[in-house]
Amino acid sequence: MAMLRKTRSDRERRPAHATGQGLASTLALGFGFALIGILGCGAESRELPVNPDVVEPSLVSERPFMSKLPAPRSAWIDYSARDRKLTFYDLPSSGRWMVKRSDREMAYPVGPEHVLPEGLNPTETMVYYTRPGGQTSRPVTLAQIQAARDEHVSINR
Repeated sequence: MAMLRKTRSDRERRPAHATGQGLASTLALGFGFALIGILGCGAESRELPVNPDVVEPSLVSERPFMSKLPAPRSAWIDYSARDRKLTFYDLPSSGRWMVKRSDREMAYPVGPEHVLPEGLNPTETMVYYTRPGGQTSRPVTLAQIQAARDEHVSINR
């Protein structure tokens, strides 16, 4: 009797490990999407309240977005009235000195030494510093710098 020829099915041709890989990767991908859907991506909405005077306790963060830095130390800034020259101390964290004069609309960055023009009002000339990220210090006036230097008594004469 002649033996019947048997053809292999598709299942017999594929290796056994290949059939489980497709199912496992599909399940892992589905599980990952389910986790992202349940837990989210961690980004919160940062919308401000409509009325800034009324803030709900849930919207108050532990760290403010833009906080004012402390004012510069007036006694550490040297000012020579004869030369009209400001000499600043070194700032940490990539800080930058700024001067706002009464005759100019905007403040401008200055270096470690800066000469002011004649005829400026010391009570209207402001000095402050900025740091990366938009943080600014509270300003001090040129009059405050002069007053702090007048109170300083040097031992070396």
